[in-house]
Amino acid sequence: MRKRLLEKILNTKQVRVPIWKSFDLIGDLVLLKAPISEAEIGLELLAEYKKVGEALLNELPYVKGVFLSLTPVMGEFRLRKVLHLAGTRRTWTYYREHGCVFKVDLESAYISPRLSYEHSRIAKLVRSGELIVNMFSGVGGFSIIIAKKANPARVISIDKNPAAHRLLVENVNLNHVEESVVPVLGDAVDAIMGSLKGVADRVLLPLPSFSPRFYLAALEALGDRGVLHFYEFVELEKEEKREGLIMKAYKRVETVLKQVMDCARAELLSGRIVRSVGPRLYQVSLDVFIDKMSCR
Repeated sequence: MRKRLLEKILNTKQVRVPIWKSFDLIGDLVLLKAPISEAEIGLELLAEYKKVGEALLNELPYVKGVFLSLTPVMGEFRLRKVLHLAGTRRTWTYYREHGCVFKVDLESAYISPRLSYEHSRIAKLVRSGELIVNMFSGVGGFSIIIAKKANPARVISIDKNPAAHRLLVENVNLNHVEESVVPVLGDAVDAIMGSLKGVADRVLLPLPSFSPRFYLAALEALGDRGVLHFYEFVELEKEEKREGLIMKAYKRVETVLKQVMDCARAELLSGRIVRSVGPRLYQVSLDVFIDKMSCR
């Protein structure tokens, strides 16, 4: 529907701009994406993008503001720079997902509606009484939906972005999950190595990086047995088939795990392609069971 609407606007307005043929609807804000940098947008091109923004406001009466993402998600806080095109200039909004409400901000904290299915899927896997460590919690998408839909003992939710942490605290209160979601401001590795070793039944790593540092911390957080949930980006080479991406991703994960664990056993429980994030680049989710008892 969104792809058709955007194509209709581009054709009707006779606008020719580099743009992804879809958009994210986040609360009452629209976020457009384009394969173009800030430096490449001159006055003429900006005027054309603004036409698209105004047309979206007319087509979608519930939308109050339209923005264009000028950069990919980047940096330690996973932020992107956005450009206002039409409507309200505020970048914060309230976004609803699976019966939960989240205050979000397009500029100061990472949010992706395209992870909605994953939020629900992981919540359904959580067993009653589990302790979860979410190493990169952001505004609370995974953590709060787990708390509302499952019956965890606690969901320890770590993020080093102060803005994301503030929004997480607010969202915990908005959704009345104060008893189960524990917001922690700081570096996930430091937090785990400091006081969270061996406590978790399940650890979430929603920040793609293939980082040995993060993998080691996740392993340290687990008890004797548990599950790690990875979200990694994998490139599809020209000669490869899309269905092979899951095993390709797991082989890379397995390689890093072998670097950081002495004798624990790893087993791939399931995997799925979450979304396309660029030309021939995909995000893959992997659920990996870890057994530390094999070390004894």
